[in-house]
This record gives sequence, C-alpha cells and structure tokens, in this order.
Amino acid sequence: MAEPARIDPDDREWLAAVGLLAVYWADLEIVMDTYIATMIVHPSTYSLGDPSADTDESLDITFNRRIRMWKDAVALLPVQEDLKRESLEVADRARNARNHRDILLHGETRRDAEGRMTANHLARKRGQKVQYVPYPPEKVLKIAGEILDIQASVTDLMIRTMATLLK
Repeated sequence: MAEPARIDPDDREWLAAVGLLAVYWADLEIVMDTYIATMIVHPSTYSLGDPSADTDESLDITFNRRIRMWKDAVALLPVQEDLKRESLEVADRARNARNHRDILLHGETRRDAEGRMTANHLARKRGQKVQYVPYPPEKVLKIAGEILDIQASVTDLMIRTMATLLK
C-alpha cells in the first residue's frame, strides 16, 4: 500500500489556491452547461441540432465546442442585443480563464530557480513551445476570483435570458 502524500509546508498556500480554483471551475462548468442547455431547447435554436436530443448528450463535447454552441445559440435567440453582447463577452472571459486553468491543472508544476511555483504547459504538437508561467498563490487566487465572477455572470445571464424568453 502506498504511503499517504505529504504536503510541504511551503506549498500549502499554493495548493489551497489551486484546489479552490479547481472547485470553482467545476461549479462554473455546471452553470455554463445549464445555461447552454436552456438556450438550445428554445425553438429559435433548433437549427443547431436535434431538439429532441438529450441535452447531456448534446453537451458531451469539448470546452471549445460548448463555447461555440453557446455563441451560436445566443446569436439565434430573440433577446435584446445588449444581452447578446454581454453573453458573448462572458463566453470569451470563460475561454480566457480556461487557458490559465488548463496550465494549472493539466500542466507540469514545479519550483523555478527563485523558488516560485510554476505551471508549465508542455508542447503537445510539433512546433509548440513549452510555456513557463509563474503562478504565485496571489495570481492563482485572482484567477479563481475571476472564475467565480464568471459563474455569477452566467447565472445572471441565464435568469435574464429566461425571463426574456418566457414573456
């Protein structure tokens, strides 16, 4: 049986920040998928796919394809232009936050020469370069805060969108 992992006291704050970011991201994806699901069941968006399809199956796609579906659905909905514009901006914020999240949760982490934690995005394709990005706890917490704010924005958009569509 393996020994339990031990946490270096110097890493506690950084690991707590990354853990918080991961939890906030999971919550954001749930809210985001719910928002997209509410849009793709509206008759104005039926051209995007089979309206009788299960939304869980429809959303079992990559993050980028879900963002594309979000943007395509918003474009078709009979809602105010300012609501559409705001929704598209929030979709872009989610995509930008995801880039940091991917490096932190799917990259390689280690200390740099100065002792700072870095998250390294390893090249997966020919020609891609390894990105060495310092992520001190303060930066990770700022990104986690942005993710939490995006989640609140998506919730607000969902409520306002549904209120408009149900009139």
